[in-house]
Amino acid sequence: MKQLEVVKDSKGNVKFRFSKQKNVPSISLYYYELRIIEQVYIHRYMRSSDLIDLFLAYRKKLGLTCTRNAVSQRLERLCKGGILKLRQNETLNYSGFRFNSYFYTVGFRGLEALLKSGYIDEREVKRFNDSLAKSQLPSVHTMASSTLANNIYIHLFERGVIHDKSNIRIVRGSQHHILGVTADVPEEIRGLIVPDYVVETNNVLIALEVDSGRQGKHVITNKVKRYLQFMETDYRKNKELYVIFCQIDSSVAKYTETGNRSKRALSIKTFFDSYFDWPPGF
Repeated sequence: MKQLEVVKDSKGNVKFRFSKQKNVPSISLYYYELRIIEQVYIHRYMRSSDLIDLFLAYRKKLGLTCTRNAVSQRLERLCKGGILKLRQNETLNYSGFRFNSYFYTVGFRGLEALLKSGYIDEREVKRFNDSLAKSQLPSVHTMASSTLANNIYIHLFERGVIHDKSNIRIVRGSQHHILGVTADVPEEIRGLIVPDYVVETNNVLIALEVDSGRQGKHVITNKVKRYLQFMETDYRKNKELYVIFCQIDSSVAKYTETGNRSKRALSIKTFFDSYFDWPPGF
């Protein structure tokens, strides 16, 4: 028997069926779960709470059981079956943030399913594994960026904007095909400005810049200059560009200090005064 079979259930839905291997039980991965694994692949690591929220959105759309407990049990099964891997940030755990200390990434069978589906190729599998081997668990900034991107994805998915045939893409800025650090573009363009995440359609490019409140005016305005420089290149491909600076607060990352987001937002606004004319009262 093959270790991986692609089959259809009685309703015609595709699923991936993995046979039992040494120390790894058999498991079936349903099509909607494959779409979720794609998102985990994009993020590299996803907080447990974010992944549960994503699962709940898909299960609700399909009319399946929608409880956090049911999803947690399914995630445990996916980890035992090699589809996902669970890791814990001990620093967060010891700091009193036990629930926010768990992260999921793609396991060896999850990568195999993505490879079989054509979502990635062998080169990308190697790159992914090399990246995990070198990287540590996400920083607070990276976690907040991931949470924000996931919330945007869920918002669009629940409203039917994101579906199998939609042209909306949400990717990490470092992996973007033009803005990314390994993009196939001239050296003077590559890495010119790398957002935290990019939301892109055929006509619009939205760059997400997650702000932790630690970068000063020089750093922020330098980013604006590089975005303006990018807009002068042929690589914008007639897209409208929107850059959104998002201040971290407890609504995005519960493990951060609440802080005063409105005060930081005002500071960032003043950084841009030399570049933009603000509408009255804005």
